[in-house]
Amino acid sequence: MIRSTGLATAAVLLTGCAHLTNFICDDSEILYVLVQSDPTPALITFSDGSECETPCRVGVIEKVDMTVARTGYKADRRTLTRATPSPLLITLEPVVTDTELETTTLPDIN
Repeated sequence: MIRSTGLATAAVLLTGCAHLTNFICDDSEILYVLVQSDPTPALITFSDGSECETPCRVGVIEKVDMTVARTGYKADRRTLTRATPSPLLITLEPVVTDTELETTTLPDIN
């Protein structure tokens, strides 16, 4: 088993993206959470600067801080822990709604 006491390490495992925090360890210590988004794809950015797009498999040892974002939607910040359910669906809220805007007349400026 290889251990590293350096900063958080990001790695790509199998068919998705996995993010490992604290140290590289035996796979039995890692819990994998499938992070999905609505809409998809969305960009997941981790606290160490690594990224992946949803859907994304994230390896959690203790906790993983991440932000899920997409243009036109509010960013969603989350912390994954070993108690986080998998799959995890994150529904992003639009910044602008689809309702009609009320038109008004601007006053004349002389």
